[in-house]
Amino acid sequence: MSIEDSSLNLIRQTAIADTAIAALIESNIYLSELPSITSPNYPCISIDYDSGRKIMHQQGFKFVELFVWSYSSSSYREAKNVYDAFVDKFHDDRFFDTNVNIVMRESGIPSKHYDKDSGLYFYVSNWKLACSTR
Repeated sequence: MSIEDSSLNLIRQTAIADTAIAALIESNIYLSELPSITSPNYPCISIDYDSGRKIMHQQGFKFVELFVWSYSSSSYREAKNVYDAFVDKFHDDRFFDTNVNIVMRESGIPSKHYDKDSGLYFYVSNWKLACSTR
C-alpha cells in the first residue's frame, strides 16, 4: 500500500473514531469520489486525490493535494455541518499510526453545490496532505 493510501486510511479511521463526526455520519466515509460508489449512505464524506494531483517531496514529507466533499440528501445545512466537523478535526493537526504521520490543511475555500440529477447538496474544498513514513 502506498503512503498516500495509508494516509487516507488513517484519515478515515480517525474520522470514524471522532465523536462529533461519527454523530453526524456514523462510518459513512468513502475514499474515492462519490460517483464511483455504489449506493452510498447519506450524509457522508468523500475524500479523493485531485485527479491532476501534484506530488512534491520535501524534508522527508510527501505533499499531495486532495478533495474533501461532504454530502447530504436533505439540506445545505447538514452538508455544511458535516464539512465543519471534518475541518474542526483535521485542519492543521497532526495524526499518526504505526506506519505513517500526516498533517492536513484546508487550502481552498469551500464551495456549496446542488446536483439536480442526484438531488444531493454538498460542500467541497481542496486540501493539502503532508505525509511521511514512521
